[in-house]
Amino acid sequence: MVRCLRERRSDRLIIVLPQNRLEGMRASAFVRRALVSVALLLVACAVSALAGHHNVRRTAADRFTALWNVSFIAPETPVSAYSGRLFITDGIAVYTLDQVTGAELSQSESLFTTAPAVQDGAVVTATMGGYVGATDAFTGASLWSTPLQGFNFRARPQFGTVSGRSAIFLVSMQGTFFALNASTGARLWSCDATMASPPGTRYENANFALSPDFAYVTNGNTVFLVATATGSVQGRFSVACCGAAAVATVPTVRGSRVFVGSTYGTFFALDARTMQQLWNETTNNVTVHTQSAVSACGQVVAFGDVGGYVWAFNTSTGATLWGQQVGKSAITTSLAASRDRLFVPSTDGNLYAVRLSDGQIMGQFNALSSISKVPTVIDSVVYVAADSGTLFAVRHQ
Repeated sequence: MVRCLRERRSDRLIIVLPQNRLEGMRASAFVRRALVSVALLLVACAVSALAGHHNVRRTAADRFTALWNVSFIAPETPVSAYSGRLFITDGIAVYTLDQVTGAELSQSESLFTTAPAVQDGAVVTATMGGYVGATDAFTGASLWSTPLQGFNFRARPQFGTVSGRSAIFLVSMQGTFFALNASTGARLWSCDATMASPPGTRYENANFALSPDFAYVTNGNTVFLVATATGSVQGRFSVACCGAAAVATVPTVRGSRVFVGSTYGTFFALDARTMQQLWNETTNNVTVHTQSAVSACGQVVAFGDVGGYVWAFNTSTGATLWGQQVGKSAITTSLAASRDRLFVPSTDGNLYAVRLSDGQIMGQFNALSSISKVPTVIDSVVYVAADSGTLFAVRHQ
């Protein structure tokens, strides 16, 4: 087995002998990455040739401009940005990219990691093997590493505060919710949010959202309200339907409300301090997998379902504002809101721009393969990863 490293400036492949088993694992990953890059380049060239231009796909109808793209093995999103740099992982390494050009600035080896969180110059990831670590955003040097053995992590960590101190929050697939000191990695507290679940239960979709005082942790069919200062459970909301995985989305917190969807097509609005249900709406009776997006004014909340529809509701009353079929396939990941529009990724291979006020489709960008990854909007640029492994940076006019 050999390890292949791609040299960007010369487009050469440098082949060296592996030093250990880990190097061997990285070898096959880099080979796959190189092959994916070549295949995508050929497809992109063919598409560009047919369109009569290169690198940029833009028409009067779609109003999207492609800025750059980079290929990975299996990128995890959302991406994070800090000081002109983007941070993304593909399960093999954490990569630092130039935010403007997409050029790779550095990479640090990290197997099976979550999407990174970045704040105050620290890049934090967690692994399936039970480790949480922070590296310097500029040098890649390790700042700290904390073992949480016996736990597996898939959900992205998030920065917050515990009693005024900067903290890292993360939830394991076993349902335990942690708060760590962001400077040292020391454990501040942990909370078992599985309650009466059988020992050994794993929650593939365990995730959470933060507000200044609370965390909203989803495990199976329940959303738990956890005080960030102490780690104590203050309340919960359970979806009494469809078995142990009825809550299918990451919660969205906006002001005094929490929004969450379910596997049987009902969308709930909850009081953010009591977890009491304020309203619910059922649409096409199909699974709502997407995290909802709230408009800048806070008056509209929208989500997508696996039937390919996007729905918008008044955040206060739950009144339906509009429903719109977007694309020709399922919507299985979160929407992103920016100003007056939604960005909707679809498994039909397109990223759609949808006007929040009335649901009108304002444009689409073809990513050449299905999209089931979370898009990120940073400084009016949308970063979206196709299932083929390509990360695109695009701007909607």
